[in-house]
Amino acid sequence: MATRVAIVTGASRGIGAGIARRLAKDHYSLLLNYHSNDQAAEQVKEEIQSSAGYRGKVELCKCDVSDFEQAKNMVEQAMGVWGKIDVLVNNAGISRGGFLMMNKLENWWKVVHTNLGSVVNCTKAAVPIFIKQKYGKVIN
Repeated sequence: MATRVAIVTGASRGIGAGIARRLAKDHYSLLLNYHSNDQAAEQVKEEIQSSAGYRGKVELCKCDVSDFEQAKNMVEQAMGVWGKIDVLVNNAGISRGGFLMMNKLENWWKVVHTNLGSVVNCTKAAVPIFIKQKYGKVIN
């Protein structure tokens, strides 16, 4: 059986780590993206790799997916390791402050650039590969 490959952004904790664990149960090889928490990302990687019966491979990619060049490099990393990508899970997201009226504009724009910009950047980097492969799924 051919290995399926997924990229999961924001995979070092929370929903992203949960998504990665679920994909691992289906034996996906995984590229786990994270931004800052090396220890948490390494812990998720080790947990998946030590799961009973896991047959995939897990790679980490520390980068800021709100930056297109970094997102593109992440996709290229996956292609360099596996030569294909089956699934892109756009999960990266942040929260800064509270209500718009009580929040600084710089915090609001950081949330927008991370939560929306990362979806655009990662998808833009992956879609040409999906077109060439004639296959690929994007999950937002």
